Amino acid sequence: MNAMPFDYSAIRGFNYQPSYGSSGMELWRRFDADIIRKEIGRGKKFFPKMNAVRFWLSPDAFAREPEVFALNFEKALAIFADYGLQVMPVLFNRWHDLELDYGGVYIDHFTPDNWAYRADLYDTYVRKIVGSHRNDPRIFVWDLCNEPCPGNVKDPALAKRVTNEYNWLEGMYRLCKEVGATAPLTIGTWGHGEQAIHWEPLSDIITFHPYAVGAVVMAPSGQFEFSPEICQDAGAKKKAGMGFF
Repeated sequence: MNAMPFDYSAIRGFNYQPSYGSSGMELWRRFDADIIRKEIGRGKKFFPKMNAVRFWLSPDAFAREPEVFALNFEKALAIFADYGLQVMPVLFNRWHDLELDYGGVYIDHFTPDNWAYRADLYDTYVRKIVGSHRNDPRIFVWDLCNEPCPGNVKDPALAKRVTNEYNWLEGMYRLCKEVGATAPLTIGTWGHGEQAIHWEPLSDIITFHPYAVGAVVMAPSGQFEFSPEICQDAGAKKKAGMGFF
């Protein structure tokens, strides 16, 4: 595991989605640094102890204009730094919604016998974004994927999909390490129990989203003895805005 850059127990922050869009493609294709600066400034004003943000990226928008996307990512990092915020970029998303979908990765993209599958589909994206910021002190964690493999990872009926998704993210984890990422990698899991245990081999730190926590089977005590844990996202799900971790 990489050395921790600071005390993770001191992290106080939010998920941040700019208000000018509702999907990854829209947010990054219509990137607006002025709105981001204004909204982050408000966040710091009302929550002065805020010191971190979890910020979703979009491989779809990167595919359209790689250099523009990379430049805008740098602009966002600079704005966050101006307000003294460390950043947890979210590289991929697997949470989807029937009413207002964010976009991201779908089953077709990591299923080898599917026409939309290509083994190196996201390699250029990872090499460019993670590789260009492999030693960036503004990044304290790379969130490899938001809520992958929804459902029961132990369900035999889902075994093939679960295996395919794991293999894909294992490849992305290895690629991040290959390009020299020094910040820890994590996977933002729904719940905490079996999901967190399932993704632990690909997580330098454990991160989880305890929605409906009463229905979630928690991990056995001591399961993650050597990994710090962060609650990334909690409370009622919303379409956009800030969550907390």
